[in-house]
Amino acid sequence: MIRALAVGLAVAIGMAPAAWAQRTPTDPVPGPTTAQGERTGANSFTEDQARRRMEEAGLRSIHNLQLGDDGVWRAGALTPEGRTVQVTMDYQGSLTLRGAQQ
Repeated sequence: MIRALAVGLAVAIGMAPAAWAQRTPTDPVPGPTTAQGERTGANSFTEDQARRRMEEAGLRSIHNLQLGDDGVWRAGALTPEGRTVQVTMDYQGSLTLRGAQQ
């Protein structure tokens, strides 16, 4: 009887980490998307970090950088080719460019 309890306890303890791993997500649950496809959600990027990420992507003359209520950063910018674009950055740091004009 004691041996059966010990084996049962060992099995239960051995399975606990696997069950825990199944219930604990490793990635945040994505939020809904905007009409343009950006993921909305709590944004942890500061204004300086958002600007730097856009600059690292080659954008320059970044202006009117604002964080929307949906957690998406929005700004106007110039591409390396000199085209005017609207750029967005979601809470995951993904950039989207729109309206490339000469």
